Amino acid sequence: MKRFLLVGGFFAFILFVILEANNHGTNSVFQSLVEIPHKDKIGHFSLHGLLGLLLDYALLGKDYKWKSRNIPVALIWVMSFAIVEEISQYWIPSRNCDYKDAIADLLGVAILSWAGAFYTSESSQLLTLFISPPKKSGRTENKCRNGREEWFCCAFQRVKTVG
Repeated sequence: MKRFLLVGGFFAFILFVILEANNHGTNSVFQSLVEIPHKDKIGHFSLHGLLGLLLDYALLGKDYKWKSRNIPVALIWVMSFAIVEEISQYWIPSRNCDYKDAIADLLGVAILSWAGAFYTSESSQLLTLFISPPKKSGRTENKCRNGREEWFCCAFQRVKTVG
């Protein structure tokens, strides 16, 4: 549940950024970003990419299967949101509908989601070596000193057997 609170908070931040952009960016933070070249594309890449990364983390890397390929659910949801948001800019006078923004959104979501999936798969392989409790064999040697089988006790036992 805590994972979804993080995603919800970041999504609320993105909605705030969209609202400010719709109001000509009157916020002092927006005014300070005027000098940065390609700030719009960088913003699309980073905001939607981070949203995709956080959502993929919250959904625990859930994928849709399509023609023997795994497509991350976060990629589909965030890209759907980005496309709807880009199309809606057509009717907002202070904004412009730009396919380059949608490409920046797609690249941000794809690259950051892939990086997150790679990081979690690599780190999870290392972590399972140390953290995952051993399979229950019915023996009592996996028990901690206090009689409870906990992951941190088992991690130390696993390090002794592996190392």
